[in-house]
Amino acid sequence: MRERELQREFSKFVINNNRFIRNYFGSSVVFELKISKEKSIRFDSVAEHQVVALTGAIGDGMYHKINDMPFIKDNPRFRFTNPKPFDCFFISGAAAYVVVYFYKLRQRKESREVLFCPIKRWLEIWKCFGEQKRMSIKEEELREYCDKVNIFVDNPDGVSGLEFIGE
Repeated sequence: MRERELQREFSKFVINNNRFIRNYFGSSVVFELKISKEKSIRFDSVAEHQVVALTGAIGDGMYHKINDMPFIKDNPRFRFTNPKPFDCFFISGAAAYVVVYFYKLRQRKESREVLFCPIKRWLEIWKCFGEQKRMSIKEEELREYCDKVNIFVDNPDGVSGLEFIGE
């Protein structure tokens, strides 16, 4: 699985469970998706500019201009470009999460979980582990600090949320 496949599954999850998203995260939330095919994930996989944007979204705010997509008439490469919803946005006072999926080959859909880690908590863990000269965190350790949700299974009764601990 690649990050773009995770993005596709995550998009379906958010669209199909928008009531859950609003109830647990509030009316405004930003996510940074990460996938790890190892038993741990490096803290610096969330790049500095992403940390700045995520912390800005929960604080005084952050502005982002959505890039214009080129349009070339009769070019099949650009024919299926999604239309932009709007040109730019400013967001503040939102919830912000690093969403981590530890990919395991041949894992059943029913047992796949993603971990939702609030950005403040991610930074606290990074600082604490950094003092111990550790650059990454193992899945089992990260699970202790995160909300866990299976986004890969369509559940007619709503989200199959497992142990949602919140911020």
